[in-house]
Amino acid sequence: MDILVTNQYAREKTLTTDEINHQQELITQTEKIQLQGQLKHRKVMIDDQNERLIMNQQRLFDQETQLRTYQEKVLDQEEKLNIQKHKLLDQGRQLIIQEQRTNLSTRKIIDATTTNIKSRSKN
Repeated sequence: MDILVTNQYAREKTLTTDEINHQQELITQTEKIQLQGQLKHRKVMIDDQNERLIMNQQRLFDQETQLRTYQEKVLDQEEKLNIQKHKLLDQGRQLIIQEQRTNLSTRKIIDATTTNIKSRSKN
C-alpha cells in the first residue's frame, strides 16, 4: 500500500510537459513585463535628459546672443573712444600750433621791444 500511495503522490507532484511549458511561458511573460517596465522607466529618464539638454541648449543660445550683443556694444564704444581720441589728438596738435604761433608772436614782440629799446638808447 505504501508503494501505491507513493506512486500516486509522485504522479500528483509530476508536472506534465504542457504544465511545464505553461509555467515557463508565465515566467517569460513576467520577465517581459518587468523588462517593459524598465524600458519605460529608462525612456522616461532619457526623455527628461533630452528635455534638460534642450533647455540647456536654449540657455546657451540665449547667452551667446547676449554675448554677441555685448561684444557689439563694446565695439561701438571702442569706435566712439577712438573717434574721441583722434579728436583730442587733433585738439592737442591745434594747441601746439597755437602755442608755437603765440611763442613766435611773443618772440617778435620781444625782438621789436628790444630793437625799440636799443634804438631809443642810441638816440
